[in-house]
Amino acid sequence: MKKIIAALVLIVALIAGVFVATKDAKTGVAKSVNDSITKTVDGAVGKSASAAIEQQIAEFIARNEIFETKSAKFYPGDSNSSGFIEGTVKKEKLQAYLMDGVKKVKELADRDDANETLDFDPKEVFPQDFDFRYDYTIKHSVKDVAAGFEMDGTIKVKTPYYAEPIKEVFKTDAPVNTHILFGPGDIKYEAKLVDINFAEDSEMVRIAGFSIGGVSDMSGEVIKGLNFKLPEFFVDDGKQIGIDMKGLGYDVTFPNEVKKSDDLLSKLIMSDIDYKAGIKELVVTINRQRLVVATNLSSEGNNRIKNGILTSEDESKMETLKIADVLLRNIHSSVGINLSAKLYEKFAFAGSKDFDELAENKELLKELLNDDIKFEIKDFSFENSLGKKFAFNLNALVGGFIDEEKLFEKMELGGKATINTTITDFLSPYDSLRDFAPMAEVYGSEFLKPDGQGVKMEFSYDKANNAINLNGKPIPLPRN
Repeated sequence: MKKIIAALVLIVALIAGVFVATKDAKTGVAKSVNDSITKTVDGAVGKSASAAIEQQIAEFIARNEIFETKSAKFYPGDSNSSGFIEGTVKKEKLQAYLMDGVKKVKELADRDDANETLDFDPKEVFPQDFDFRYDYTIKHSVKDVAAGFEMDGTIKVKTPYYAEPIKEVFKTDAPVNTHILFGPGDIKYEAKLVDINFAEDSEMVRIAGFSIGGVSDMSGEVIKGLNFKLPEFFVDDGKQIGIDMKGLGYDVTFPNEVKKSDDLLSKLIMSDIDYKAGIKELVVTINRQRLVVATNLSSEGNNRIKNGILTSEDESKMETLKIADVLLRNIHSSVGINLSAKLYEKFAFAGSKDFDELAENKELLKELLNDDIKFEIKDFSFENSLGKKFAFNLNALVGGFIDEEKLFEKMELGGKATINTTITDFLSPYDSLRDFAPMAEVYGSEFLKPDGQGVKMEFSYDKANNAINLNGKPIPLPRN
């Protein structure tokens, strides 16, 4: 496992070395290439497409801040060109990247020792410089150059100290394949990892088809979308736990685009987004028994920020979910949230220190809670194995924050839960739950009332009387 983790860390660094632009680059390679090629087609510059590309690759090599170039060669062609770059990432830079990465992880986890000395020596993790070779081919044509060009490449690890464990894990010292499509208006890029099939003692790992990618403008400075895919993931610790996942994918687009900066993560989180995610199948085994099986999970939604208010919508589905012998079908949820964008940003990166600050800074707390917070479960529903349905909805609002004791001036709560059959009938398909049905019927009678062939529960909050109305009956709540 440690070898796999170390290898993956190196691979991430390699991918970053290919796709990450330098900080001081005002225009990216792709835009410059596209402009040069377009001028070529227009007859403004008497160069071939391959010559224009060669020039821009040379400029990229000279400008980059990630690696030192040892050698590079470009082989021009009429419609296809190729080349390679051999470079070195200095060990000092790798060590600094590792230290900075661990620090950021600790900060996100709200660790008090984020600024303290690391528990390990980065010099022992990266004791040598990292040598690599990037071989690439480019498809282009002066005739079709307006449509852009494609670049495929392979990253090979050359330093034996790093290459040996990578070969052990990936069965090759060239574990990353890249594909970049330049133009006509965007850059689409993808880095795909060679499949991992690893077994040691009783441990097993399989990672197949993993790729990360995205879309940017032609300068490479504006992010339009990000995505990753993991068609197959399997891990078994050889003792108790196994996870088998198929068809994982996530795709996010940024309607207003996001410009690269030092606070990129914050900008990505606080931007308008549209997203789609899904998993074909997830199986969790405990002691070789299939404890959890979920199929055809999907989620689709968006975030919008306007006039300081974040609006979030999500619709999620799951075809089946089986936990032990309890099988549920057609699981569906539709959720909406409205809240202050400042509040969302604060808590997106919040740790215990931030909560302590809020407890002490009453003005800041009041500012963050000044706007209404609305939460709506439009639908949460599922069916048992025989098609009997449970459904739930909820509306909640808090606003007009007063203080920690009186809380909010505005408070609203209401919702409804229904089952289109009796509790006993709903639980009847499950051996593990069937015996609890009589007890559930007794306790349920306190909260449920008949509704046709089934039962329902309606509830709301009465602020004026500080009471919960349950099926039309008020239940007083204790006052401060």
